[in-house]
Amino acid sequence: MNESFGSEAETYAAEHLVRGEVSSESMEERYTCPDTGREFVLDWPERTQAEPGQARLRFAEAS
Repeated sequence: MNESFGSEAETYAAEHLVRGEVSSESMEERYTCPDTGREFVLDWPERTQAEPGQARLRFAEAS
């Protein structure tokens, strides 16, 4: 999985990943996989002021 969208993304994050940092300003949540240690970002790239849009879960970029 490189990216996942919508309820699939939110369900995977909630059921499998460990929640880390949350930025309400940028509407991003960081998660870590307990099995692999891989880091993920849950965000809402299509959000507007009126609607949050569809969630997207993706691998975090290596820093």
